[in-house]
Amino acid sequence: EELISLAASAEKSSDHPLAVAIVNLANERGLALHTPRNATSRPGYGIQCTVQNRRVYVGNKRYLKSMGAQFGEKLTKKIEAMQASGHTVACVGVSPIQSSSSAAAAAAAAA
Repeated sequence: EELISLAASAEKSSDHPLAVAIVNLANERGLALHTPRNATSRPGYGIQCTVQNRRVYVGNKRYLKSMGAQFGEKLTKKIEAMQASGHTVACVGVSPIQSSSSAAAAAAAAA
């Protein structure tokens, strides 16, 4: 639930169909949406912003990998299987804000 809330908070200002689906899911579940700060987006890849003192990344696998996320073999196979069956996969990474850079922990959610 927290991951959905963070992803929806990051996406709440976007009109991208996948962003709208994530926000709608959060709203259907009655989850809190927070105000994102310092948002930057890369069209076709994803968005990153700060939500509640955490860096949140939402986008495709390639985008999250470029942000430092690591995907294990099991998760990679699951993402590929979902894509092969016609699903669009949104990957969400969250990392605490620290003075040193840290890799984002990644999770995938299908929309």
